[in-house]
Amino acid sequence: MFSLNDFSPISQISTSTIMGSKESKDVLWTTDIKKELPIFMTREEYGGLPPITMMDMFEAAVKEEPKAEALFIERDGQWQSWTWNHYYKEVINFAKALINLGIEPYKTVNILGCNSPEWFAAFFGGQYACVVPTGVYLTNNSESCVYVAEHSECGCLVVDSLEQYRKYEKDLPKLKSLKAVVFYCDLNEEELKAMVNPYVPIFLWKDFVESGRKATNDLELAQRRRMQNPGNCCGIVYTSGTTGHPKAVLLSHDNLTWVGRCLHKKYFHLIGENNRLVSYLPLSHIAGQVNDIICATIARSSVYFARPDALSGSLIHTLHYVRPTAFFAVPRVYEKFEERIREQFNSAGFIKKKLSKIYLTKLNLLKRLELNMLTTNSKIKANLLCILS
Repeated sequence: MFSLNDFSPISQISTSTIMGSKESKDVLWTTDIKKELPIFMTREEYGGLPPITMMDMFEAAVKEEPKAEALFIERDGQWQSWTWNHYYKEVINFAKALINLGIEPYKTVNILGCNSPEWFAAFFGGQYACVVPTGVYLTNNSESCVYVAEHSECGCLVVDSLEQYRKYEKDLPKLKSLKAVVFYCDLNEEELKAMVNPYVPIFLWKDFVESGRKATNDLELAQRRRMQNPGNCCGIVYTSGTTGHPKAVLLSHDNLTWVGRCLHKKYFHLIGENNRLVSYLPLSHIAGQVNDIICATIARSSVYFARPDALSGSLIHTLHYVRPTAFFAVPRVYEKFEERIREQFNSAGFIKKKLSKIYLTKLNLLKRLELNMLTTNSKIKANLLCILS
């Protein structure tokens, strides 16, 4: 029988054993989104990192690099950027807009859209307002999307297109906690008028954050920030729902910031200063959140957002432009690289064929690496990109 007396931060205890113990509930795990859990620490290097919140982590980056460019996205054929200071203002104004709508603490903001600066700002903005950010898979059908919104008590829905909004439209009356739908795409007046409904107001992103800028609720915002400690929930990640309804996992500030800081301590020496990342993996998944949002914030990285069709072929073009200093991928992405190399292998000259054989071997090794991190050696990377072109 499991007892907390048997537990230490370095214990190897199965999930089923912990979950089956009544003694561990609300200590090691909880199903109550409002419950603050204690944080267990050790004296060793990683286990001894002092707990911090996501807001602490974000503000440290903003304070250190306020005028540096943090986020880049290609729109209408031109690359646009957000400085850390601009990023912070969008986050704060989004948070104030949530509060201004009367969304209560520990409701959620559901985010369904392609990777973008607005996705990041809604993520952090929700945390500042104590409205828990919850990513939704782009491929979810209407039933799964509505289930997540109901289950998480969604107070604000953020989408990037009419297509994604349509997944919720007929079920808006069921979403009792929903107080706003926010679009971070261009819609004309006719499209906006067509969406007017008696259940929830519709906003464009710029209008929503502007309403937050004008709101006089700074004291309430400060209070919501103070009410959160590292052991409080700051995010929900759902499974994709391939079998049954999507399952939710509550994540604390310490869950996310501790993992990010550990990865930074272990691998930052491979990347160094002025590093660049490409954000293309789904942000509704924990891997995308940790790599693109959390690790990038800790490392003060410049994040470049891939096009929506990245995994259909355009990722290579973004990599050519950005020349990332680090690259995180699942094995299937490296398989796509391999397929691209093999397609061009027969038409290549002698030297390129030799290089192709070398990098096919490297890609096969990378697919077996636990972290699947592409080499940071600039010469190797440049050669690989030439082959992929």
